[in-house]
Amino acid sequence: MMASAGFDGTIRQWNLKNLTMEHLVEDRNAKGRDKVFQGVVWCKVMPQKGMSADSFANLVVVGTSAGVIKLIDLSKSKVIDTIKAGSQNTSIYGLDWNTDGLLAIGSTEENVQIKKFE
Repeated sequence: MMASAGFDGTIRQWNLKNLTMEHLVEDRNAKGRDKVFQGVVWCKVMPQKGMSADSFANLVVVGTSAGVIKLIDLSKSKVIDTIKAGSQNTSIYGLDWNTDGLLAIGSTEENVQIKKFE
């Protein structure tokens, strides 16, 4: 599977075996620059003991051109959480998520932030 982010507030989930779009998620509450998704990355968090491996399989995080990070559950087509990662004039361009749940965020503020979704 692969995910792509759009400038129209959508995330598309792609099946790479047959090259088709399998799922479309739209953030209907987003307006203006908050609707411009700049990047997307799949969740790499390893489930803790007693948790299902599927708990994180459908989670992605996107960065917007309004400096907001959104945690999205693709299976539920729902924004689960948001984090303000910069000023309103900040665009989030680079994202990477490690297996400990730490998210590296690169933006037009010329720094890298490290955040953790709890």
